[in-house]
Order: sequence, then structure tokens, then C-alpha cells
Amino acid sequence: MPVCLQCDKEFPVKIEVDGKVRTIGTRLYCLQCSPFGSRNKCGGKPRAIVLGHDDVECQQCSRCSKTLPVEDFYLKRILKTRERRRHSFCKNCKKIEIKHAHRDLKSRAVILMGNQCADCHRQFPQCVYQFHHLDPKEKDIGIAKIHSWEKMQSELQKCVMICANCHSIRHHATDEP
Repeated sequence: MPVCLQCDKEFPVKIEVDGKVRTIGTRLYCLQCSPFGSRNKCGGKPRAIVLGHDDVECQQCSRCSKTLPVEDFYLKRILKTRERRRHSFCKNCKKIEIKHAHRDLKSRAVILMGNQCADCHRQFPQCVYQFHHLDPKEKDIGIAKIHSWEKMQSELQKCVMICANCHSIRHHATDEP
């Protein structure tokens, strides 16, 4: 049986709601903490904050399950109420999530660009490839700062994919008189 992330109580996988049998086993919260139809959210309740050693406010990370000081959780703003709350997962888990998202984007970009250096035509691990803008004036944003695949694709059309060594050679050649 699944366990509610808010109250830590088990709840059934199937239940009758409004005369229909519903499967709720994939929900994160029980029906008491998040009534049916509320988009499986915590019902606006703040996460439990407990006092740790030396009366420091602590919170449990929903990903790694560690109990950490609240300063180890990023603040987020709720747009409707302009209220500020702590994320349910710690800063370290958020950094890991971002790192994996960036690697996934780069992997997709490397596949899109042909998985070989445009200058030396050799294949390398994806960490070696860099994206060189053909015309620096057309550059809207650095590839590393892009977080969506659609923006990445439009920016990659202005680039060539080359290995780090060839990229250094290109930039060194343009710096010389």
C-alpha cells in the first residue's frame, strides 16, 4: 500500500469516489491530505518542520529522506498567494536533478549534431564536445544556459559541434593578427 508523504499513513490503491472505483495508488498524498480532484497536491499544507539538535528547524527531504536544517532547502514563491515556502527536496537533490537535466540536453544535442567533431571528424565522449557559434553576432544565449529543448534546437542551428581541442584552435586562430 502507498504511504502519504504528508501524514505518513497508508492508503488503499483503489477506492470508491462519487460512485466510481478509482485507482489512487500512484498518488503522493492520501485523500484526507489531498481531496480527490485537487491535482494530487498537498492541499497547500506546509511540510512538517521539526526541531533538530540545538533547536534548529529541520525538514525531511522528499527525495533522499534526510532530515536537514531548513536552510538546506530552496525557497519558492507561490504565485497565487505570493507566499514563500521551502521546496520539498533539499538543495543537493535539486543540484543533482539539474545536472542530470543538463546532461540529457547535451546528449540529445550531440546526437542531433551527428556525434562527431565538425573539424577533425573524430568521435569522442559527449563531455569533450563544445558548440561553436559560427557568427558571434547571432548568438542569443550560451548553450550551457539553455534549459529547454526547443530553445536549444534553435540555438544549435547557429553552431557547429567541435571537440574541445579544435575549439581552442579555432579561437586561437581568430585572436592572432
